[in-house]
Amino acid sequence: MSGARRPSLAEQGRQLAELQARILEIHDDAALRAHAQPQRAQAHFARAEAEAAPLVAQGARLRDELIARARLRARRAWAVVSCASALIAALVGWLLLQR
Repeated sequence: MSGARRPSLAEQGRQLAELQARILEIHDDAALRAHAQPQRAQAHFARAEAEAAPLVAQGARLRDELIARARLRARRAWAVVSCASALIAALVGWLLLQR
């Protein structure tokens, strides 16, 4: 095992929300600049897109990890439910045979 601690789902959710807020801040700033200088609006939006691109990529990686963790959790939950159902069926069968 490595010494690095894996962030909790809540921490990853907060990180994703922070990335989204930062991306919106970048685009809002570009919109304000574009409003102040309409002749340079396209340049402001292009710069905002370039500045936000690494954050968007980081958010996509984080989202993909969250989805993978949720799918793993769901598979484990189904395994537990399946085992519990099999045990209950076996117990009911055993009880019926005891009559």
